[in-house]
Formats: sequence, C-alpha cells, structure tokens
Amino acid sequence: MFKKTIILFLLSCCIIDAQAQYTEWSNEEKHRNKTAYNKIIGENDNGIFMLRSKTSDMTKNVYLEHYNSNMVMAYSKILAGSKNAKIVNTFIYQDTLVVYKSQSIKSPNHDIGLYRYSINKNNEILNLPVLVSTSAEKTFSDMGDFMAFESIDKSKIGIVHTEISSERNLILAFSAFQANGNMLINAKKFELEFKYETTQILQVEVDNAGNIFVILSFSDKNVNKESPEKEVYFLYQFSVKGELMDRILGNPNLFMNRPMIEFDNKNNTLICAATFSEVNFGFTKGIRFLILEKQNLTIQKAYDLPISLSLATSLIGKRRSENNQELQQYYLRKIVPMDDGSIVTFCEEFYVTRQSYTYFVNGLSQVSARDIYNYGKIFTQRISSEGEILWDGYIQRYQSSIFDMGYYGTFYTFVKNNGIDLYFNEEARGYTEIFRYNIKADGNITKHLMFKSAAGSIALVAREGIQVSHNASIIPVSKDRKFALLKLVF
Repeated sequence: MFKKTIILFLLSCCIIDAQAQYTEWSNEEKHRNKTAYNKIIGENDNGIFMLRSKTSDMTKNVYLEHYNSNMVMAYSKILAGSKNAKIVNTFIYQDTLVVYKSQSIKSPNHDIGLYRYSINKNNEILNLPVLVSTSAEKTFSDMGDFMAFESIDKSKIGIVHTEISSERNLILAFSAFQANGNMLINAKKFELEFKYETTQILQVEVDNAGNIFVILSFSDKNVNKESPEKEVYFLYQFSVKGELMDRILGNPNLFMNRPMIEFDNKNNTLICAATFSEVNFGFTKGIRFLILEKQNLTIQKAYDLPISLSLATSLIGKRRSENNQELQQYYLRKIVPMDDGSIVTFCEEFYVTRQSYTYFVNGLSQVSARDIYNYGKIFTQRISSEGEILWDGYIQRYQSSIFDMGYYGTFYTFVKNNGIDLYFNEEARGYTEIFRYNIKADGNITKHLMFKSAAGSIALVAREGIQVSHNASIIPVSKDRKFALLKLVF
C-alpha cells in the first residue's frame, strides 16, 4: 500500500529538479485542521520523530508521530505524559526522547513547574517526571513561559523563563544543565531595571560550553516613536559561572529592526546582525554587524554596511535608489557563518495588509476585515571578515495568503558543503510550484523547479523544516489537503 501511495504521489507531482541525490516521501495522512502545527524533533537509528498539535504552543492534543527509516509511519499517538501540560520542547538522543513540559503545581502559591521526563521509541514513559525549574503564576490558568534549547553538539540544555518582581520589573531566570539532565551546571535569577510589560525575549541560544545567550527588546513608552531609542535591543549572557553580562546592540543614531545572533564555532565568536535605517523602524538602509567574543561579549568588529546601489536599484527601482530612498519591510531571516570568516545573510520582504469586505446574512450586509500575509523579494549578501561586501543578489518571489498567519510563507534554508539552498512555494499560471534556489560561494544563483502539481496543490511548510545532518533535511508538506514529510538528501 505504501509503495502504491508513493507512486501515485510522484505521478501527480512532476519532479523537475534532479540535482539532489534523492528525495524520500512519507505516507500521507489527513490534516486534523487547516493548520496542524508540526515540530520535527529529529532522527536517530529508530527513525524520525515529530510532534503535531492543533495549537502552535503545543498545549492541546499533542501527538507523537514515529516514522521508520524508510519513511513509513509506525504510529501516531497522544504524547505520553502530555495531559494538562504545555510541551516546552523535546530532544532526541540515540535511544530516548527527553520531554520538557510545564504545568501547574498543586501548591498554595499556584506555581508553574517545568518537568523533564524520558520516553522510549514506543512512546512509553521511562521515568517519573523530574521538577527542574519553577515560576510564579502571572495570570489565571498561566502555563509559564519556559523556553528550553540544546547546544549544537547536544551536550548542554539551557532553560530561560521570566517572572515579575514586586515592582513589576522583569526577572530573567536561567538554568543550565548537562544534556542528560542529571547534572545542574548553574541556575540563577536576575531582576532587571525594565518593567515587565515593556520587554520581549526575541531569541535564546546555548553554546557548547553551556553559556546561555538572550536577545531582549525594550520598548520605552515615554520616548517619541520616531526616535531610535523607542525600541532598544540588549544581548545578555548567562555564563556557566553564574554571571550575567549584557551588551547594547544598537547605534544611537540608527533604527534597528529585530536583531539575530548566530554562533561561529570555528572562530569561537558570536555574530549579531540586524537591518538598520536612518529614517524609522520598518525601513532598511543596510545591515549592522557585530562580531563579539563569546566569553565576555567584547566587540571585536562592528560594521554598518549600506545596501549597494545596484542591489537597491534591483529591489526598489533606479529613481528611488538614486534618491537615497530606503527599502521598506525587509527583515533579516538567516545568518550563515562561512569557513573563511565571512558571513552570508538573507533578508526577506514581509508585510501584512488588512482588507475590508462585505458579505450578506439573511439579506443584510455585514462588513468585516481580513489580514493578508505577503512575502516578497529575498536579498542575500556575503560580507568578508574585514567588513567588505564580496557580492550581493536577490531572488524575485511573491507569496500571499489569508486566514493562516502566513503558515505556508517564508523560505527554508539548507546549508551544504558546496553552497546554500533556499526552498519556497510559488503559485503561477494555475499551478502550485516548489522552487529551489542554489547560491554558490561566489554568489552565483541558479533556479530549479522541484515540484509542480497541476491536478491539485502542494506546499512546503518552510518554517517547520529542520536540517538533520550535514547532507539531509526534513520538511513538512501539504499536498491536496493531506500531510506528508519530505526528506531531501544530497
């Protein structure tokens, strides 16, 4: 039956791109609703494991799905131990899955607890849940805002959550563990000078030593919205010694747009980058780069690099670029450190528009509105270790959707030894198509049509794809209202 399903799928989807060594498909299953959220945990010798839920925060009806090494589904079951809990994260190891969940503690204070437990490949619990962290309840029915991440080498686990002080200041709480969960490296809480409601955690990363890095945004309601100080970004490091260090990421004369960090493990540095503007938030004149030492957040190098005139002309036109007009609604999505110390970045055009429409109920007109999620052009640059733009280029693309929060939008990045691949969906001439763009080390960009479905629809869920090895990625796919996994192996 499985072979028949795969043959029918390949016949209905014309496979154009043959440069990949091969692609593998799982058997299909029905969507549980329009946007069944997925989280691929990873792959080990037992196969592929994935969580699925009707909610993006994995709080209701969380299923564990197991696919054998040949991509055949072994089972789809309610995740053991997930009742009345929020699944914070799940990590895969050779013989077990380690689950972190938050749920209310039955105590007079109504605290929220973060628990850790292990399950085997058959979804059977191997040990009683262990309480690893607690948080005071902020609101009624609060499930906590715990975040758990593992290091690239899978040796360390970093846990972060927030609390509110008696003065309503933000409290950042950190815990660092060995990945097996049996040894606490350090845990502390720090009260910051910012009011809780003015802050937002944007990114959390853990390095291989167990240091935890957090990007925090602070919005000052007392500052004019046209001032760069309206939105300020900070980088915090909780070291394995239990010390908290911080670094402001902006330039007081520039507007910063949502920075990102990425480890450069070969050079033992931390890369921080963000689009910047001289006009206002949401505009882009260029990209700001900070190269920091991971040990103490000392800035080694800092570059504010404007977009080249040729690239700006391609993106917004000759007249606007020559008049020094800035790009609008472009955001940094990906940072890729290269072996020679250079950096490749990808920025994406994204904006939401609201459309009013009229409909009739029992002959009476009603007015409502809907949000349209738009993903436009992608531009890429390679920056040398000395802050020189080696090359730049762009990809023409347009995606638009309604009622789905842009679920099938954006792109997936696959970093390989001989270049970087981008995958995304596109609709043209009545067909649904999936494209692969390959970017070589010299900046040469080639376009490949991977799949085209004339009889129905096929779409990647690009934001949910993960790279499981140096030459393989797994991406969820929706085809004709059914769900499947696509494995790309190069």
